[in-house]
Amino acid sequence: MTQSIKFKLESGGAAYNLDIGFEPTEVVVWNATKWASDGTKVLFYWHKGMAAASALSEIADDTGINRAIEATNGFTLYDTSAVTANYQVLSGITKANPGVVTVPSTTGWEEGDAIRFQNLVEMVELNNTAKPIYIKEIINGTTFSISDTSAYTAETSITAQVYNLSKAVTAAGFKGMTLGTTVMGANSDVLYITAKLDSMYKDLGDVG
Repeated sequence: MTQSIKFKLESGGAAYNLDIGFEPTEVVVWNATKWASDGTKVLFYWHKGMAAASALSEIADDTGINRAIEATNGFTLYDTSAVTANYQVLSGITKANPGVVTVPSTTGWEEGDAIRFQNLVEMVELNNTAKPIYIKEIINGTTFSISDTSAYTAETSITAQVYNLSKAVTAAGFKGMTLGTTVMGANSDVLYITAKLDSMYKDLGDVG
């Protein structure tokens, strides 16, 4: 499967973080402003496996196209993506009425949120229950109460997780490519960019 996306931008003359939305396997940048300028780098190529900050550039001249390897200020993969999960690791749960759960932080969690426990070792009655368990009260910044747990086996191992089913898993940041100053050209240069993700390669390994 091949996925591609194209961009047009006006250069600011400095390196630029291009949010592509995925980690590409190929990137081509064409400088539309300089394409007819003799002796000028007008095309830049990058392929997965090339070193960070590198590029293959094409230079237009009177007799044809010359190529150069750029070792600096070329292309560098850029990834600031991060996922905020909807679960926390327990640090305590009481055998009481109501049961009190201790987690690293209750920030963003609210009374009435539906939760589910996994990997409790002793208090297994709470693991993956058919119906969600609900937060009764947010007690403080690290604890909240749930239903009556006084009839259950006391939990001492504390290796479990509690999932907040009312909170979505969220992502922040982006995946893309840093275009170095060589690729970006001069201020006001107009660039056309094609980024491609190609999974059609069949890896044959070392055939020697």
